[in-house]
Amino acid sequence: MMNKQDFKIAGTVLVKYTGKDSEVIIPQGITEIGEEAFMTCSRVQSVVIPNSVVKIGKRAFWLCTGIKSVDIPRSVVELGAEAFGFCTRLEFVVLHDGVRVIGHAAFEFCSELRYVIMPHSVEKIGVGAFAECEKLTSIEIPESVTVIENGAFTGCNALESVYIPGSVKK
Repeated sequence: MMNKQDFKIAGTVLVKYTGKDSEVIIPQGITEIGEEAFMTCSRVQSVVIPNSVVKIGKRAFWLCTGIKSVDIPRSVVELGAEAFGFCTRLEFVVLHDGVRVIGHAAFEFCSELRYVIMPHSVEKIGVGAFAECEKLTSIEIPESVTVIENGAFTGCNALESVYIPGSVKK
């Protein structure tokens, strides 16, 4: 059973999760999931992110090999670099309207990732954002995207279709 001692919080930033639960509910009022807050928490299988969160920091969930799906609320504007990198059991990601930047390598080496819902608020897909997501079969990039950086989909060998809108300039 999760309790307040499972979270190290500084102001409104979740700095570190120290619990051992497989299902985690991040407390309401948290505005940022800090850098490496859940890094290597392999027991975590699901995380409920409250609508108060606006930023998911660098490597926040890096190497959380138990997570199977993630639903990013519309309050989140930025996914930091490597935020979900190496979450090797992650199969499904829902990004709601609000997310503008998918950071560098945000989902790299999520080898089971098959499906991503990308909202019309996304403007930039960072370097290697989905690199080595070898089971990703299709992705539709919305008209709002103007920048897709190098290697965003490198190693996504199962990709059967990709729609890249005319709005992409780089």
